Amino acid sequence: MMTSATSSVAMLTVSPPPPYFSRVLSANPLAFWRLNDSGPTAADAVGTRDGTGQGGLAFGAAGVGGTFFGFESNNLAAQFNGTDSSVAVPALNLNTTNFTFTGWVKRNGSQTGWSGIVFCRSGATTAGVHFGTANELRYTWNDGANTYNWNSGLTVSDNQWTFFALVIEPTRAVMYRGTNATLRSATNNVTH
Repeated sequence: MMTSATSSVAMLTVSPPPPYFSRVLSANPLAFWRLNDSGPTAADAVGTRDGTGQGGLAFGAAGVGGTFFGFESNNLAAQFNGTDSSVAVPALNLNTTNFTFTGWVKRNGSQTGWSGIVFCRSGATTAGVHFGTANELRYTWNDGANTYNWNSGLTVSDNQWTFFALVIEPTRAVMYRGTNATLRSATNNVTH
């Protein structure tokens, strides 16, 4: 007796998740500066808030690269000199109780206390993420007494790319720091 068998193989094609910047853009941000430009302009990937490099800002430094999933291997960064460099952008004019700042930073040595990482002090906005006196992440929101210079206790490691996020909600703020595939957080439970 002869037996025959038939089998079929289903082909499953899985596309890799989009790169990091595509995921950020899919969240419809107010502005997004990749800082992988050749300078002196820092292009806003979503609109009209292009920035201008100032002081000793150097465009074209080595970026996160392929070290982290979702970044192209040849991505670039801007290197700030710690004294007079910045990217000047148009005023954000925030008028909300829900907002998120995110980014990547690579600290080079001890930073001067209160150095801004992403900070706006123009128009109707005084808000952002900055270093404290011991390289820890701090934030300011609306220049409020309960939110000015709050210390998260999350220190940014030296010479290592670090992800950070600040999530503002009406009744709290959560600061995140991601390094070595570990995400840590600290919460400031006050009205924002």
